[in-house]
Amino acid sequence: MPRGEKRSFECLLCKVKYSKHSVEEGDFYVATSICKSCYRRMQELPASVSCFGKLPSKGFHGYNSHNLVCSSVCPDRRVCLHFTTNRKLKRTK
Repeated sequence: MPRGEKRSFECLLCKVKYSKHSVEEGDFYVATSICKSCYRRMQELPASVSCFGKLPSKGFHGYNSHNLVCSSVCPDRRVCLHFTTNRKLKRTK
């Protein structure tokens, strides 16, 4: 974090604080108030524990744009899609 910049965003899961610069670098997602590190941990969990950032597999959920929960209910749906496809999320200003 650049010197003198105030930390102003806190991750809901790990409680680490992030700056505007961190948001611009893609280390924190303002829309969900969750950091990239926590999302990575969720993605690494077994599919039986977390469907985040995974493709559907036999007997387990994963990101599916045709599934109502994924496409409109899940608060992480936009970020999940990008973790699942390994694409960078476009930032809006």
